[in-house]
Amino acid sequence: MRLLIVARASLHDLAKELRVPDPALQNAACQCDSSDKDNNDIQLLINVTKTIHRVHGGSVSLACCFKSRDDRGVQRRYSAIALADGSLVSTAPNPVYHCPKDECGGGSAWAAAAIDGLIALGGEP
Repeated sequence: MRLLIVARASLHDLAKELRVPDPALQNAACQCDSSDKDNNDIQLLINVTKTIHRVHGGSVSLACCFKSRDDRGVQRRYSAIALADGSLVSTAPNPVYHCPKDECGGGSAWAAAAIDGLIALGGEP
């Protein structure tokens, strides 16, 4: 298995480069709540993964950690992997809410656990 882990901004850059429409821009007129934003992020992840497969061939899984802050500084974060077989694994239904003391490290820790889990399931990241 080949796994590409990107930041949210890089996911949007990839989408622009591959000319994949961004669901958030298509839904910009609506007053979206967090579940709508989650759906937009996840749909973009899936669409970019499918485009990579179609345009560049081969199989790759694409992963991203998503995070946002509310007015009080509470961070809401979740992660998702669009797997090469077309399935999706996501923690969006159960996001983590916290006030991190440092912005560094959460995504790396998640990536290490995701890679370990994929290897345990028989994959080769």
